[in-house]
Amino acid sequence: MASLVRVNESLRQEFLALAEQDQSFLGSPEHDWNSDQVQRQLLDLMSRLRGRLVEILDTYGWPGKSLVGEDGAEAAWTLALHTMPDPDVLRRCLTLLRDAAAAGEAEPWQVAFLVDRVSLVERNVQVYGTTICRQEDGSFGPPLLEDPDHVDARRRAVGLPPLEQDIRKLEAFYRRVD
Repeated sequence: MASLVRVNESLRQEFLALAEQDQSFLGSPEHDWNSDQVQRQLLDLMSRLRGRLVEILDTYGWPGKSLVGEDGAEAAWTLALHTMPDPDVLRRCLTLLRDAAAAGEAEPWQVAFLVDRVSLVERNVQVYGTTICRQEDGSFGPPLLEDPDHVDARRRAVGLPPLEQDIRKLEAFYRRVD
């Protein structure tokens, strides 16, 4: 018999709202990303969101599925990805998220994204290739990848598709947008 877990609905709603603020700003086509004012607004938003995330981590630990539901946990993960430029918070999120994934409260692929964020900040290299950028020649690919011959095996182990598949999806998206 499955046990009923009571989700903290108010915290879930807060995470969904915070992630919406994050995504709405980042996805806005009106922003001139070269503008100092937009960069300041982005840093202010990230600082505010990061501050609230830290308060929640201090109170609850990692907000896993049983605490905030699947969508709330994914929203928390989205905020954790955007904790830069604070590597200490990013590392803390990774530690808590790893524990949550081991307990079934988060997904292994979410851990992979944070592993890559921490690795990019600390070593300027990725393990899973989750950050794909447009290269100087216009093609897409991950910046510096650790042990590229085995990246797809690492990705498969955490439930991610082959790297080339993600690259092709991104190329198709930009062909429609450009």
